[in-house]
Amino acid sequence: MSPLSIILSACSLSILVLGIFLRRLTDSRSIFLNCLFGSLFFLFAAYHSVSKAKPELVLVMPFLALMLFLGRTIGTLWRVRKESELIPLARLLSAATAVCFVGGAAAWFMR
Repeated sequence: MSPLSIILSACSLSILVLGIFLRRLTDSRSIFLNCLFGSLFFLFAAYHSVSKAKPELVLVMPFLALMLFLGRTIGTLWRVRKESELIPLARLLSAATAVCFVGGAAAWFMR
């Protein structure tokens, strides 16, 4: 296994764990599905980094997950100004966005 596939798999696992915490915090199905899709994107990227069948997907999949979480995080941060009870949700979504950024940067620099 390459170091890139290990990093992408770790990102996938951490996003899944954050998704479970988000599900318990908000009881929102859509947030959990976003985390599930983000985790699957990173797993597919890890698979394609090892198999080298479609190397362009190693860059595209983490970028799609980053866009998914970044949009949700910006929307939640926008709502935090009026609804202060969303601060823990915004922090967890920001952590998931940061994990996606680290995975995407690793995919970019280690390809």
